[in-house]
Amino acid sequence: MTRIRLNKYFILSLLIYLISCDGPGGKTNFDNAPKIVFESYRSGKSEIYIIDTDGSNEFKLTDDDLKYFNPQFSPDGSKIIYESEGSQYDIFIMEVDGSGQTNLTNRHGWDHSAQFSPSGSQIVYASYRDGNSEIYLMDTDGQNILHLTPGPLTGYNPRFSPDGLKIIFEHEIVSDRSVRNIATVDISGSKPVLLTDHDTDSTLPQYSPDGSKVLYKLGVLGVVGRYDLYVMDSDGNNHLKLPIQSTMGVVFHPQFSPDGTKIAYVTSYWRDPIINMINTDGTGETILTIDPPTGEFPQFSSDGTQIVFASENERWGSSHRKLKTNIYIMFLDGLTTTQLTTEGGFAPKFRSQF
Repeated sequence: MTRIRLNKYFILSLLIYLISCDGPGGKTNFDNAPKIVFESYRSGKSEIYIIDTDGSNEFKLTDDDLKYFNPQFSPDGSKIIYESEGSQYDIFIMEVDGSGQTNLTNRHGWDHSAQFSPSGSQIVYASYRDGNSEIYLMDTDGQNILHLTPGPLTGYNPRFSPDGLKIIFEHEIVSDRSVRNIATVDISGSKPVLLTDHDTDSTLPQYSPDGSKVLYKLGVLGVVGRYDLYVMDSDGNNHLKLPIQSTMGVVFHPQFSPDGTKIAYVTSYWRDPIINMINTDGTGETILTIDPPTGEFPQFSSDGTQIVFASENERWGSSHRKLKTNIYIMFLDGLTTTQLTTEGGFAPKFRSQF
């Protein structure tokens, strides 16, 4: 009798252990708690990882011969889309625990800049499959592909409107590859509408959370590499240049706060990148990255109280910068900052809170 009882206990313990070991990396808790997904080069190539917002339960989601990057959660937090670099560049989707990894595009041509629709049922992306970078829409299973920008109009960096009915993107005319401007197109594929007509590049457009405004970068005429930040109405009117004082050059990674009242962005000009924040009306510019002093890829938490970012925490000059960055999280005062990773991390994204 004693032997049988011990065997039962052993089998029960083994089953509990096996149930807890889920996914390609081992074990973690994939409940609805806030999490952060990011890429890391710690294994010698880019892989996708997930971690809790307190730095616990770090878990490797991908593990094969390809390089993976640009991960982001679906709106309900149950799935992750990401991109691959190999013999071809494709868009993948997987469950939040790393299971069900599926190549959605799997064809010749560079597929990139993917984003979930607000409903989570569709994915917009750019692709060079027809020779130029153009905008496409597909369901999350890779079916029902719709070409949104056929003809002479190219497309880059597409983003959904908050209601999911429009796509905003950068465009060039194929016959005149000199300046990018901003356009929108309905998800039905109607004729694109131009919102800007500048003499320098207008890039990285994104809607405010309520859809009434558009944030974008505009190149400074006659100054190579210099950009300013602008906010305009979603119909292309009333352009406001944000009076950024903390840079003489590069502005990148701009993002609206969830309530649309603030904008986080990174500045750099022959110096370390720093994260800044400014009110949408152009007031109250603040430098956030104090300790650590550098920062890139800022993203607000869904409640707008924190920002996750990557920091090298030392001077630039390395050609392997991505190998040296780690993931940090801070409150909006920039004073309360926590380092989440120690072995490397880049391009973090929050999972929504439920």
